[in-house]
Amino acid sequence: METQPDPVDICPVMLEKRFKQIAQRFKLLSDPSRLQILSAICNQERNVTEICKRTRLNQANVSKHLQLLKCSGVVACRRVGNCRYYRIIDNDLLSLCAKSLLEIEQLSLPSHTGGDIHVQNSIQDYAGLLANRACYSRLPSDGPGSAGTSPTCQSCSGD
Repeated sequence: METQPDPVDICPVMLEKRFKQIAQRFKLLSDPSRLQILSAICNQERNVTEICKRTRLNQANVSKHLQLLKCSGVVACRRVGNCRYYRIIDNDLLSLCAKSLLEIEQLSLPSHTGGDIHVQNSIQDYAGLLANRACYSRLPSDGPGSAGTSPTCQSCSGD
């Protein structure tokens, strides 16, 4: 019976590159503020003002984190007048967050939230996410036949 070669022996350079990519994804999740932002937009696109209200983070910090998440391909935005609406487009990362936060959701029953409406809103957002198993990655206007008619941010500048 022939044995399979150890994947580490096959291509250590490719594995090293893949491990760096995985580490980068986890690094995105290592900041509690980014997790709060992802929570705020997991079920619905929101503008920066709405995200600030839900997370209690200031506008400068929210914009900084959204910029990083957008440049990393986790979120996308579309412009409506002067507002930018953000949504999650990396469903794999969202699924990882949802699985991790399932335990938090179970521990964050109303008796543990101290009546904090922001915590309860985040729990409700994730409860909806988990019920649906994934967040949308396309807006209704991005559907078939729309030919990309919704204005979408193309670069990582100007947030």
